Amino acid sequence: MNYRHAYHAGNFADVVKHVLLIELVTQLQNKDKGLALIDAYAGRGIYNLGSEQARKTAEADSGVTKLLSAPLTDAPEAVEKYAALLAACRAQHGQKTYPGSPWFMLEASREQDQVQAFEKHPEEHSYLHYLFEGVNRVGVHQRDAWEGIGAMTPPPTKRGLVFIDPPFESEHRDFTALVERVTAAHKRWSTGVYALWYPIKNTEAHVLFEKKMRRTGIANLLLVELGAYPKDSPMGLSGTGLVVINPPWKFSDAADKIVQYLKPRLEAIPGQGYASVRWLKSDG
Repeated sequence: MNYRHAYHAGNFADVVKHVLLIELVTQLQNKDKGLALIDAYAGRGIYNLGSEQARKTAEADSGVTKLLSAPLTDAPEAVEKYAALLAACRAQHGQKTYPGSPWFMLEASREQDQVQAFEKHPEEHSYLHYLFEGVNRVGVHQRDAWEGIGAMTPPPTKRGLVFIDPPFESEHRDFTALVERVTAAHKRWSTGVYALWYPIKNTEAHVLFEKKMRRTGIANLLLVELGAYPKDSPMGLSGTGLVVINPPWKFSDAADKIVQYLKPRLEAIPGQGYASVRWLKSDG
């Protein structure tokens, strides 16, 4: 795998998925019992937006930097929490840092919750291990994402979230593999919450992915999307999506408020982006 998230850290897709991740973790805390929070593709945990890699693409300029360039007036609670957690990270690690999903997952969780972070790449795993060294509530594992999910689900608590953010180096092949693997994971732990991130680049691949997800037989499939560019844009990454399996019952309304708030703040051309929340399948 040649993918390095350092080139893309803090872009508009990161902003959307991290705010939604915070909302998911928060809503799952409606009971005192601890949660099992699994990050399948954890990365290095914290990124330097001033690094050569980040500045080569400058994607954060149209993502987190753009969002925070103006006051977050009347923002949904998850957006405010995202901004507060980011400020706390920067106060500790430097003003040019941007945290990844395992950091947000940990900071949004409670003392009784456990985080398991998988990262297969040796260098990225080394960074991740150093970041969370001595943090008892976090397990850092150098292992394949899907092997790790299979080994750790269902968790003893029977409650939790699996966050799946794969690199998508080959779009058609990766979409197909994602559907097959999450279907197998769901059979092992059918009551777990799964959040599957995907890029919106190729319309054909995107449409086929939706069709395959509908055919899985999984009952509760919620799709959340935000496009920084129109769907027919030639941009490499025009939009970002999240399929949530078994979302908490208030999540769809909260997600809609989040993406509708973020759309005008992240779209490349005013009025040309899009935001939607819809059910692919629902048991209700």
